[in-house]
Amino acid sequence: MEKNRNFRYFGIFLVLVTVILSLNFILADPGAPTGLIFNKNSTPTLDEGTFFVNWTEGAGDAAFNYTIFIEGPSNSTAKNDSVTGYTFSDTTEGNYSFIVQAHNITAGEGCAAPGGTGGCANSTENFWMVVDSTAPSVTITKRSSTKTSLDLTLSGTEGTCTVDRSGATIFGDNLLTESSLTCGTSYSYIVTCTDTATNAGSSTSTSFSTDACGGGGSSGTVTPRPKKASYSFSKITPGVATIVKNFDADVGVKEIKIEVNNEAQSVSITVTKHDGKPAAVSIKKSGKVYKYLQIEATNLANKLDKATVTLQVGKSWLSSNSVDANSVALFRFDESAGQWNELVTTYTGSEGDNELYEVELTSFSFFAVGEKSLVDGEDGETGTGREGTRGTADKSGSTLLWIIIVIVVLVLIGWGMKKRKQ
Repeated sequence: MEKNRNFRYFGIFLVLVTVILSLNFILADPGAPTGLIFNKNSTPTLDEGTFFVNWTEGAGDAAFNYTIFIEGPSNSTAKNDSVTGYTFSDTTEGNYSFIVQAHNITAGEGCAAPGGTGGCANSTENFWMVVDSTAPSVTITKRSSTKTSLDLTLSGTEGTCTVDRSGATIFGDNLLTESSLTCGTSYSYIVTCTDTATNAGSSTSTSFSTDACGGGGSSGTVTPRPKKASYSFSKITPGVATIVKNFDADVGVKEIKIEVNNEAQSVSITVTKHDGKPAAVSIKKSGKVYKYLQIEATNLANKLDKATVTLQVGKSWLSSNSVDANSVALFRFDESAGQWNELVTTYTGSEGDNELYEVELTSFSFFAVGEKSLVDGEDGETGTGREGTRGTADKSGSTLLWIIIVIVVLVLIGWGMKKRKQ
């Protein structure tokens, strides 16, 4: 009897062990999936709006199923029965959070929400997605024209834009001014813009004509309009130099490096090249002048730290005017003093057909590029402030020297007369 009772106890014990082991397998808590990988698009700019999410299976013996919780502009939930991953497709821009939750299939689907427990394990990854698949739509219209110039308005521009006819590179919305054109002539333009998501869009080829020559086909005497280049920036921030370049070769400026001490928004830089003394300037620069320039800026007041201007002067001009490459400087016009002031100008070397120079500015105005200052009166024109100062110093020095000579002579005469009396 005792022996049979022991067998029954042993049998019950085996059943309990089997049930416990089965429950342990059925209710096993799966390990969290790891190593979320975003494939197809490896950069934050996902202009297609489609990519794949893959992960690594968590540790554990239970067969797993997966739920993907997607939190963002439009929340959604998806299911997947393997680690091969999930295909995401959405065209709404925003910040998306992906939570992949592993389920114990044997335990059923009654799992807690993301972050909960009870037969579930999560793997979370945040990923910023920017959707932009629209190319810039650019149009060109004529603002005004003369016999030798065209003023064109470009709209719908984004990112960096290139004008086909002139080869100019522009940024943002701009007014493109073309000068030194031929009267009564049609010119065709195509503008291509590439935005930050590398979408490129071009305008249709559009033609504009300069004004008719008139007078039986003769244009007569026409004063060319100043050549102007404008550049716009939505924002310029401290610590990062903003470079304005790709000027027309005739302007005489290679690039301008802008540095600010406070953030500046909606900034525009305009450089105008004048063939002669600008009408707004009262005095002509003395000596030989290569270019007259005007540099203007909007929304940079009290925010400009410095602007480093790189000038380019044609070697042919230097040769034909017998000006040494080391004798070139930039001059700023001082309206209040009515004079041209020479700025510290550094010669940096040659590049192709040009000699290069650098000048640091803290403000913009009218400028002249030409030979360094001469002594007043050498060319019969009004000189610079530096020239005037030098001329006055020379005269003062000569007067002082004569006074000293006279005093010495008088002292010698007095000493001689005294000796004679003695």
